Amino acid sequence: MKMSREGKEMHDRLIDVMEPISYIRFDEKDGKNKVFHVTVTSKKLESVYETIWDYVMTYPCNYKCMFDNICIYRWEDETWKIHKEYILEK
Repeated sequence: MKMSREGKEMHDRLIDVMEPISYIRFDEKDGKNKVFHVTVTSKKLESVYETIWDYVMTYPCNYKCMFDNICIYRWEDETWKIHKEYILEK
């Protein structure tokens, strides 16, 4: 996903507030330069899919979200690499 400027600024302010807490550490995956994304599924999920689905379905899912792109990734060389990006019309 491509985070909006406002969303990125809010994220960075949250990092600024949380960094001074001694037991919290941000690495490159979680800090100010993180790659924002939404994971719909992951590899090796088949064996626990039903359990996860049943658990998730116990919570209401009412939120507003806007997005303008969809990216499909592939697992290659021990990391996720972008396979295809779709830019949506506004």
